[in-house]
Amino acid sequence: MLTQGGGLWPKADGTDGIVGLKGTLRLSSNGKWFLPIEADIGTGSKNWQWNAFLAAGYHFHWGDVTLGVRNLTYQRSGNVILQEVRLTGRLLGANPLVKAPSRRTHEVRRGAEERAEREELKEAREALFKQKC
Repeated sequence: MLTQGGGLWPKADGTDGIVGLKGTLRLSSNGKWFLPIEADIGTGSKNWQWNAFLAAGYHFHWGDVTLGVRNLTYQRSGNVILQEVRLTGRLLGANPLVKAPSRRTHEVRRGAEERAEREELKEAREALFKQKC
């Protein structure tokens, strides 16, 4: 196949399928300890891959801390330079909870701003009244 610039570009087509699962197992009744799990496997015409993640986590009032291990393996067959890539390692992560302001928070803030505006208008009217008298 010729590209727009006139060079040759190898034609490749194919479809890979991937199947996996992801979930969290709660280990304690209060929900503080948990096990996040993720795994998938895929295959195609000349390659296959698998990925797995397992960790233990603890939930604090400010967020979660997780300690675990992940593996990602990708293999290709045929006449290719790189036939296998494997990435495995430990991980430590923190996931802070970020809460968006609630509608009630906006209503309270707006109410406070409106009260402040009314108070300023009242003071301005009183100052004008004193100047006229």
